[in-house]
Amino acid sequence: MLRRMIYLKKTLVRNFEYKNKVPKNTTLNLETSIKYDSDYNEKENECLGKLFLEIGSKEKERVFFLRVEMQGGFDISADDEYTPQQINAETYRLMYPHLQAYISAVTALSGVPALNLPNISINDEIGK
Repeated sequence: MLRRMIYLKKTLVRNFEYKNKVPKNTTLNLETSIKYDSDYNEKENECLGKLFLEIGSKEKERVFFLRVEMQGGFDISADDEYTPQQINAETYRLMYPHLQAYISAVTALSGVPALNLPNISINDEIGK
């Protein structure tokens, strides 16, 4: 029911940083940090979602680094009432695939194999 009442209008990459100095035929150990926050404007029935992702090599000298801040604009149906937790979870669920596609495309276009982010549910990592 929630999926039909919260609509993603647009996404926007607000910040993007990328460093790739990985030597050929190198295997990396990566660490990932992901955060999500949403700001619901009840008066306008709109929500702004903010997704922050940082991925970097664990080595002392970071040969690989990627940081993205993506925002999403959402319309929320005025016919139903949602808790802030429901809005936060559903807007994240709608926005995360756009981040996955963006990261995959950017890394593939930079001459390395595409970096495919795993599916991460809001209950898995966000808010820990």
